[in-house]
Amino acid sequence: MNHWRIVASMLVLAVLVLAAPGLVQANSLPLPDQPQADLGTGFTYQGYLTDGGAPAEGIYDFEFSLYSVETGGLDLGRETLGDVSVTNGYFTVLLDFGASAFNGQARWLEIGVRPGAETGAYTTLTPRQALTAAPYALYAANAPWMGLSGIPAGFADGVDNDTTYTAGTGLSLSGGAFSVNFGGSGTAATASHSDHDHSNFWRITGNSQTDPATHYIGTMDDVALVFRVNAQPVLRLEPHAQSPNLIGGYSGNSVTAGVYGATIGGGGRIGEPNQVTANYGTVGGGFANTASDSYSTVAGGSSNTASWLGATVAGGSYNTASAYNATVGGGWNNIASGYLATVPGGYEANASHYGQMAYASGRFANTGDAQASLYVLRKTSTGTAWTDLYLNGISERLTLASGQVMSFDILIVGGTDAGESAGYRIQGVIENIGGTTALVGTPVVTVLGEDDAAWNVQVLADNTNDALNIQVMGNNETIRWVATVQTAEVTWP
Repeated sequence: MNHWRIVASMLVLAVLVLAAPGLVQANSLPLPDQPQADLGTGFTYQGYLTDGGAPAEGIYDFEFSLYSVETGGLDLGRETLGDVSVTNGYFTVLLDFGASAFNGQARWLEIGVRPGAETGAYTTLTPRQALTAAPYALYAANAPWMGLSGIPAGFADGVDNDTTYTAGTGLSLSGGAFSVNFGGSGTAATASHSDHDHSNFWRITGNSQTDPATHYIGTMDDVALVFRVNAQPVLRLEPHAQSPNLIGGYSGNSVTAGVYGATIGGGGRIGEPNQVTANYGTVGGGFANTASDSYSTVAGGSSNTASWLGATVAGGSYNTASAYNATVGGGWNNIASGYLATVPGGYEANASHYGQMAYASGRFANTGDAQASLYVLRKTSTGTAWTDLYLNGISERLTLASGQVMSFDILIVGGTDAGESAGYRIQGVIENIGGTTALVGTPVVTVLGEDDAAWNVQVLADNTNDALNIQVMGNNETIRWVATVQTAEVTWP
């Protein structure tokens, strides 16, 4: 069974809770006159066991032997523990070799192992594990005054049950405070153990019954709280909304001076930092990303820009959201340049109209010259006159750029508060050649259904505005009209 081995180990002595009171569960220090339990000699050993190169899993028997030399020698004590649970390679046991095992000299631990279901010999693992300095807290408990002279008789026994000392002028202890007098004269330095409230320490194993008003991690002054890993800052929490909320990642990431409420979550790299240049802007991570207007956001990716109020780029690379609340979900080199426009992803699409959703998987020469789009238009009509539909319901038209050709498939629905309704479909082609916008052929209008035969729809080429004009007509009712336009678009040059 020599395929087992201990990869790493760690010793943590039970005595360490005296040096790290925040890790224990007591709510306050005991009063000086209360009896205390003697410190035991056991300590916790945590190890990592592999079986055949993989983390061990299951029940194993262990044999632990203590030595004063790395190889050879006689063991100073031995403990056999059966049915130890090993989970994903990790196990924890309590070892106790007695008070005399640690006397200030080096010690090594030899470990034998066998599956818990087997009997017979243990397989000895090599090399022996060197015990580090932590166990010598046991030695300190056995000889607390070694190397000192003039020890008060009440203290020399090593038992921490003395509350007062009156035999001399060098040391005094009374009540909850102690004082030390250096040289036998002068002013004594005093301190009280009540200065340290052990009940409010945060434990690495977690806390319970916390009160956010009194139990928290943070600073008490007007400075930032900085978290570091490997001595490098990874997170900074600022005290005011007038400052960046947090900055992490590459140290070259920057928030423009005077900007408030901004956030850089991390990322960035040498020469390609993340930047926020406007109030409440956010860059979550990635690198070379910029949020340059208020409430704009780049969640991640690389070389993305959100440059208008509320604009968002979720990820991808080289994407730009450059209009009010425009959004690019991801992909590469996409542009959302119309108010409330969206590019969900893909490659080199350009949503340049109000509320447009565009998608492309590439281009000919310019971003957006080979794409499909979805538009939504709306308007309320009254009377019997032709009424134009608009992207924003007011004035925004579905325009064509010079050199653009668009085939369209339009669904139109209308309805009144009284329950009259109708639906239509219009299919056709429109072009803008050299600044002249015209229909190509005759659009096909299909009545899908209507309650009132006097209702009607049509499309026109609006050469004045270089637009596809969708018109609707009612019969003296107040009608809400909505049209969705699906297009295939190509543009020269």
